Amino acid sequence: NYVKGKTQVSYAEFAQLVESARADRIRSAFAAADASASGSIRPDQASAIAREFAPLDPAGVVASRISLLSQSPDSDAVGYPAFLALISLLSDPSRIRRAVDEAAGRLSTKSDAAHIALPEFAGATSLLTPLEIDVLFTLAAGHAAADSTTLGSINEVVQSCYESLAPESVKQQPAKATASHARPSRTVTQELLFQAYNFAVGAVAGGIGAAVVYPIDLVKTRMQNQRAAVVGEMMYKNSIDCFRKVIRNEGIVGLYRGLGPQLVGVAPEKAIKLTVNDFVRARLTDRDTGKIAFASELFAGAMAGGSQVVFTNPLEIVKIRLQ
Repeated sequence: NYVKGKTQVSYAEFAQLVESARADRIRSAFAAADASASGSIRPDQASAIAREFAPLDPAGVVASRISLLSQSPDSDAVGYPAFLALISLLSDPSRIRRAVDEAAGRLSTKSDAAHIALPEFAGATSLLTPLEIDVLFTLAAGHAAADSTTLGSINEVVQSCYESLAPESVKQQPAKATASHARPSRTVTQELLFQAYNFAVGAVAGGIGAAVVYPIDLVKTRMQNQRAAVVGEMMYKNSIDCFRKVIRNEGIVGLYRGLGPQLVGVAPEKAIKLTVNDFVRARLTDRDTGKIAFASELFAGAMAGGSQVVFTNPLEIVKIRLQ
């Protein structure tokens, strides 16, 4: 009736109306389950209705202890006031967390094993009603009419409430595997094939790099080796002049004179360097953290550099002579 004839309502009014409608639905659902009008319902009925109005994990700690909220030692039926207190707690776990933090602030120790009495908890916070505190202590202690419990038990209930808030799709996702930094185990054949792959990749990369920069290398070598045709007169004035004269006298092909031996040398050179570097690094890397010490990196680089020089030095001499 309130909204009849109104063109708009404020957000605060709308939120209050929704909350009021929710309370009416909870009351109606409880009344429908309470066929005998006794003011109480069975624990399984309480759990089913609670899941309609608040997040509740059927396999969680809270759901397994709802029967402890009975209003009589002779029956496990859950009364309407205790049921409302349960719904209120489940709907806002952050309120329980703040209340626990306030109460824990008065304790000398805040470990999970620390005991706290119900009156002490009730006197430390005003965030929860007395009945909500009774329900919380019963769920935490695991028995009815609990007058004390541990912080760890209360935190377990709070954690269960928070976990119930997670969407089902998130709960059903398998746990992510822990990242492993250990070097994958391979057979001798697999290891040889892996190193051959690294060698081939390094050879291709080295060959492409050598072909791109070879004209610059040729000009550098010509400038270093030039001799004066006439006393006081050099063949090339500078690098640009050398570049132009090579193209004019020898054509574009002249810029790549001696490239064959360069490719024969550089491709294996890069391949050997990269392969040895990766091989040594893999064996010096910490398997638990995936990190490698700086000294180990230096050693791997030194091994890679030394191995490439042994193979490429003869080919480097041939290349220079041809240039």
